[in-house]
Amino acid sequence: MGITQKNGYASMAALMIFALLIELSLLSAQFVRQSAYLKLAIRQSETDLAIYDYAKSMAEDHSYQKRCFNSDLNGEIHQIQIDGKEIEFEDQESYIEARYEIDGQPIRMHLFYDENGIVALKYFND
Repeated sequence: MGITQKNGYASMAALMIFALLIELSLLSAQFVRQSAYLKLAIRQSETDLAIYDYAKSMAEDHSYQKRCFNSDLNGEIHQIQIDGKEIEFEDQESYIEARYEIDGQPIRMHLFYDENGIVALKYFND
């Protein structure tokens, strides 16, 4: 085996190690990005659950008031803060609209209810 052949094997091994390092770097970057997206999704899910929970108690209260006192609560607005976001809830007779912003983009949720509670949910990105 000559010196040039040994240098050829060494160059090939160095190139393979370099390619493997690039692949590992790309995989670790992808893992970090996916972890960040997962944390954002978990935080959004927690916010959505808190909104759902508040709207559920609001719907139960409004159903009771409408049934027992024939109250007209259409247009009643509640403003609360959940996870640092200002959330506005408005009763629209058959659904409660929750409005808030994520990174400057307005989000609306319609939580439809009847005397038994929340029956449907729709998201709108304006």
